Amino acid sequence: MVGETLGGQLTSRQRLRKFGYNCSHSAAFFNAHQKGTAEMWKSFRSAFAAHVDSITEGQARAAALATSLGLRQWGSQDSTP
Repeated sequence: MVGETLGGQLTSRQRLRKFGYNCSHSAAFFNAHQKGTAEMWKSFRSAFAAHVDSITEGQARAAALATSLGLRQWGSQDSTP
């Protein structure tokens, strides 16, 4: 889920607007690194480049995209029971 670190900041803002969640509630997962997000993302990119070859890169990107799309779909669901 490191790939969602950067997007998590956007997600946490959306949760706050739509549901009133903030980092002290269940939205804390989406803002785990808070002000360290940019540095965490740079570190992840370096590790990714060092350990993933061109074949597995496509698989990793596809998995990240599927995760991101799943979270987007979940976040766009109506909260009305």
